[in-house]
Amino acid sequence: MAHKVNIEKNGVGVVVTLTDVITGMELTRINQYIYDQDPEKKLRYQIWDFTDVDILEMKTEDIEKLVLQDMEEASINSDQRVAIIGSSQTLKGVDSLYHYMSDCLIKTGFQSKTFTNRDEAREWIEGTHPVEIQESINHVQP
Repeated sequence: MAHKVNIEKNGVGVVVTLTDVITGMELTRINQYIYDQDPEKKLRYQIWDFTDVDILEMKTEDIEKLVLQDMEEASINSDQRVAIIGSSQTLKGVDSLYHYMSDCLIKTGFQSKTFTNRDEAREWIEGTHPVEIQESINHVQP
């Protein structure tokens, strides 16, 4: 497992950079760590970058655990965007299943979307936030 969690914009966002072999268990641990680092519940976006992942080992149950964690967080802090970055060869449909479970089955309240690069993800996040969040993103020094 290799990952880096960068909390940015004074706690408004987080970027998770993943490399090598990643398992579902590791992702749920990272996800919980992110929520534990946000006691004031000001987190508004998450960028999960799978670009440098060699192998993604996830089962449907792992995705369900992630979505359930997000649902619990959304009950307190629902206005979040989740950007997933990676190729279809790496993600192997995991992103699509996450989006489906998050939006249709469990309905976390988060918005999520997949991108091929970080610039596109940031553009979506900054372009879809309410004005007050966008101002926080644009004016808070990293």
